[in-house]
Formats: sequence, structure tokens, C-alpha cells
Amino acid sequence: MRYEITGFSGTFPAISPVRLPVNAATVAENCRVDRGILQSAKGLQDYRALNLAEVKSLYRYGAVPGDIKSGHLFEWGQVVDCVPAPLPENHSDIVLIAGDGEPKITDNSLALGSSRKPVASYRLGVPQPSSSPYVEVSGDPADGARRFRRDYLVTFLCQMGSYVMEGKPSAPSIPVEMETGQTCTVKGINQPPQGAYHFIGKRLYRRSNYSGSGSFQLVAELPVTTETFTDNKDDTAIPGDVIREFVLDADMPPAGLFTMGALPNGLCFGTDGEAVFYSFPYQVHAWGAFNRTPIKHKVIGVGHFENVIVALTSENPVIITGENPSLMNPDELTIGQGCVSRRSIVSGSFGVAYASPDGLTVVTGAGADVATSDLMDRDSWQALNPASVIGALYEGAYLGAFTRKDGSRGVFLFDPKKRDQGILFYDLAIDGMASDGLADTVFAVSGDRVKLWAMGDELPLRWRSRVSMTDPIKLNTCRVKHDGSLRMRLWRDGVKVFDAPVNRRAFRLPAGRGSQWQVELEGTGKVYAVILATSMSEV
Repeated sequence: MRYEITGFSGTFPAISPVRLPVNAATVAENCRVDRGILQSAKGLQDYRALNLAEVKSLYRYGAVPGDIKSGHLFEWGQVVDCVPAPLPENHSDIVLIAGDGEPKITDNSLALGSSRKPVASYRLGVPQPSSSPYVEVSGDPADGARRFRRDYLVTFLCQMGSYVMEGKPSAPSIPVEMETGQTCTVKGINQPPQGAYHFIGKRLYRRSNYSGSGSFQLVAELPVTTETFTDNKDDTAIPGDVIREFVLDADMPPAGLFTMGALPNGLCFGTDGEAVFYSFPYQVHAWGAFNRTPIKHKVIGVGHFENVIVALTSENPVIITGENPSLMNPDELTIGQGCVSRRSIVSGSFGVAYASPDGLTVVTGAGADVATSDLMDRDSWQALNPASVIGALYEGAYLGAFTRKDGSRGVFLFDPKKRDQGILFYDLAIDGMASDGLADTVFAVSGDRVKLWAMGDELPLRWRSRVSMTDPIKLNTCRVKHDGSLRMRLWRDGVKVFDAPVNRRAFRLPAGRGSQWQVELEGTGKVYAVILATSMSEV
């Protein structure tokens, strides 16, 4: 009789060791199984020291594709989202930041310097003028004068790189009656408020019936310090365009926005814990007052797949779809699996995954399910302390660091699209992670250093098979096909009967009959197969 293990997989703690598939493990530590063989996983490669004593969030900024040493690392001591601004032209590497106080915006002229980065930033958004301008009419009417009305509104302008941001306008001035030949002077044009903004000017608009009933048309762009403007232009001579529709509702994002993301369609989104808010597409500074979806449960964090937003709450996930930010459609998925760790939320091609009470839950367009339910039971999952899970995307799979309640630490890898590969565990301690698609790796915080996931030396693997049930038989010959340095252990009917290093040649096992067999491999290298047999000729 010949018993062979090939095509190794990870662990399935929810399944009894005697019911596992032939290639499944009861222990899979520091392993790779994605290539059809068992091999040692690579550990962490040192990258650089940290500037802060404690870092929870990282972002690699200004990197060159394919050059892992390029760019700059942003560091924060709190949980922060840093999002590339979805702009048609982003030549200044503009990014948005949420979680570090009020929402912020920065670029390469502000963020870089010799100290900890980002060095500086501005408040995201443009304030609305606090009061309306007013109009004074002077001079005498001309002969045969035409009578008309005038009213104005003002907006502030800010700039980040080449991106000019126009804020919500003031309320219109009180309309005045005047006649042809008279002079119209607009006064009380607000000065911008103090604060972390980069104001570059103001825009003055006048209501004009020539460009549509009640519309406002640009009269002049003014310096920041200008408070008065004399307007003698006829309606047909106004030089500027009609005020853009989104500008009329270009509110600043809420100050309490603590997490943020961006969709491929240019829409930004975020939450303050009570509702989900949206910017206008490709206008990252403009978040309309009606661009919001109230959520009945506390929102822990947000993620997305394609152009679908997922709000993870303390009770159920909520899928939000739509193209008009003021008409978004929420759909609560009542699965009773709330998010227990904001840092566990990961957006990937598999959907949005997060740590919930019963396991790793994944939300897709088809709904939501506890993706690990067939692999890990609740007790096994709770033993990892899911509230501690920190997630990252690695090679299309979910990478999760955890700290058990006894203080012991580790990392697991699980691919929701390849559940038959099981779960792999790593004996590593990680304090924070940031996925980096340009480097095709994960930047990990470990102590006072930044390290690169799976780019270090080989880790010593440990892989223990299922318990194979047979009729009472003598399996007295073994061969391990491998390239590396390995030690093998064998249990027969629950008793360890072999524990020694193995080479590539077949060897004899201690004599004895048994009906339950379990193999464990430990060491480094690659393993192609393990063969147990009743005779030397069979291996």
C-alpha cells in the first residue's frame, strides 16, 4: 500500500483532522503552497528606520514603478488613510489624508522635506464667504435710460499644484435697482478666513438673464485682498462663464471625516461614523450638503470594489451604489456580522474583507458571507483576537496581523478566491501594514523599523498533515521528495515513532502496525511529495 501527499494546502481548523482532504494541514506555519508544492515562506527584509517612536499607518509617496527604493514614506502615529486624489491630471502627486485631525490635502511642494513626512498640508476644501457683498449705485442715469437690477455673489479660490479649487459661494447680495449710465460698486467682498488654506484669489459673479434665467456669470477674478470692485459692464459684455453647477453646492468635507477612499469614477467618499459622505466626481474639495447617506448603525470604516462603496458598521455591512453623489442607493446586508476592527478592512479584487465576530467576512456584489466559516470555527477565530487584526492586500489575498489576548502575535494569509488553499500562518510580529501595488509587496512596521513582506530570508516552515485513517497496516518505508534541509516526524496511532532529519533517499520507518498516521515536516526549502509505503519498491 502506498500513501502519498502532494499539492499541499494550508490549515482548516474548523474541520476534524480525520476529515480533512489528503493534502490539507493541521499546522501550516511559515509556508507557501500557491505553486502546487510546499516551500518555506520568506520573512521580512529590513527597509529603513522609522522617524516616530510608534507608527500605525504608512504610505509610500512619489514612488517610481518598479523601483522599490524610490519615493518617500509618510508616517503617522494614528490610523490614517492616505488616498491619491482622483484628478484627470495629477502632476503634483496630490493626496488626501483622513484620520489625522480634519481632512487634509497635500502635494510634493508641501509634503516633502528633511523632517518626518508629510511635512505640511492644507485643510481639504474651500471655505464659504461668511457674508454677502453689498452694492452701491452712484451717478445720474443717461437719457432714455434702461432700468435693471443687479446682485452678486463671491467665491474663494484655493490651489494645490495645478488643481484650482473653487468653494461654495456667498449668499447673493441684496438686489439693487439702477439705470443705464449709473455706476455699480460692489463692496464688502469678504477677506478669506485664517487657517491652513492656500488662497489665490476670489471670483465675483453677477446674475444675468442672458445666460439663463437667474444664473450667475463671472464678472472678474480678483486678488485675495480686494474688497471693492466697480462694475460698469453690460450684461452682453460679461467676460466669464456661468458659475459651474457643483460650485453652488461645494461644501467642505465634514471636519469629523476619519476615513476616506476614492472610486475609479472620480468620486471620493468617507465617513464620520454617522453617515457616508461623497465629493463631486473629480472635485475632491467639493462635498455637497446633500451628498450623504445616513447609516443607522455606527460606521466603523469604509471600503470599495469597482465603483461600489461598502460601509462596515457595528451590525451589518451596507452596500452603496450610484453615480450621482446626491442620489446614492444604500442596501443593508443583514448577516449580523459587524466590523470589529477598522484596521482590518481591506479592499481587493475579491471585494471588501473585514474582521467580524465569526470570521473574516467578505462583501461582494453578490452579497456577504463569512469567507472563513468552512475553514475556521468561531472559537478558532476568536483565539486570534479579531479586534486586533490589521489587514493588507498581498498578491490578491488577505494578509492579517493579529495579537492574541495573551500577547502572542502572528500573521495569517487567506485568499477568498482560493478557499481550498486554506489558511497559512506566520510567526512574525507586525504593528502596521501598507499595501504597495507599485512594489508588489507590503510595507510592514515591525518595532522601530519598516520592513518588506516576503523579501527576506527563508523562514523555517512547519507543516503537519491531517490524520490519515487506514485499516491496521505496517507503513514501514518513507521518502520525502524535497530540495532543502528538513526534519520529519511521524505519529502512529497518536504516538510519535519517528523524529529525525531526512535526505532525498527512501528510508525505513520503525516497525509497527497502525491505523492512524500523521506526518510533520520542519525546516527550509521545497517539498514536492511525502510517500509512505509498505515496501521499498513502492517509493
